[in-house]
Amino acid sequence: MACDTTLMKLFNLLGIGERARSGIPDIYQVWADQGWNSPVVEEFHNPDRTRLSLDFSPKVMKKTSEENKRRKQAKKTSEEKLKKIM
Repeated sequence: MACDTTLMKLFNLLGIGERARSGIPDIYQVWADQGWNSPVVEEFHNPDRTRLSLDFSPKVMKKTSEENKRRKQAKKTSEEKLKKIM
């Protein structure tokens, strides 16, 4: 119980938590704003527990559509060149 109280106080001091347990969306928003990996909530039973894992490492950005277009075009050009050679 003391650990829960300490964590709640920590999040309140950071301005990302609220007493009514509605601060979880704020935590997700802060993590998204910072570009960190999304928090992970896990539920365990027997005994009942909920774990919130907070990862401070940066998200790996997905390839942009422009990069995908360039790769597709390069592949298409390579295939066309290969057909001409054959």
